[in-house]
Amino acid sequence: MSDPISGVSQLMKLSVSASEAVQVMRMQRLWWCLPAVVLCVADGLLTLWGQPVAYWSGGFAVVREDNPLAAWLLSVHPLAFAAAGVPYLLVVLGTVMVLPRRWAVAAAVGVALAHAFAVGVWFVVPLC
Repeated sequence: MSDPISGVSQLMKLSVSASEAVQVMRMQRLWWCLPAVVLCVADGLLTLWGQPVAYWSGGFAVVREDNPLAAWLLSVHPLAFAAAGVPYLLVVLGTVMVLPRRWAVAAAVGVALAHAFAVGVWFVVPLC
């Protein structure tokens, strides 16, 4: 018969390795979000950079943006547009962290592709 103390120590080792595995999985999922975050930031910066001179000198009335929500935020103020990116990215990160693996990958890739497309559109359409 085995010593009860050694059984407890083995159980603790298993729980430590299980918690380490969960931490590794969380870090991996955060890495999945990196392309989406970088491309989202690039899209936002290019959106601000691509606004016409009339936007900056005319009280934000002339907006150059095809996304209706982003266009409305830009018409309110550029800081409203920029500040809206924070909760948006938190929702993306939270979604990737809680979804099952396959859906999390799909969400991270989908958001990254959408923003990659938007970044590409800014390079096709002449800026200013």
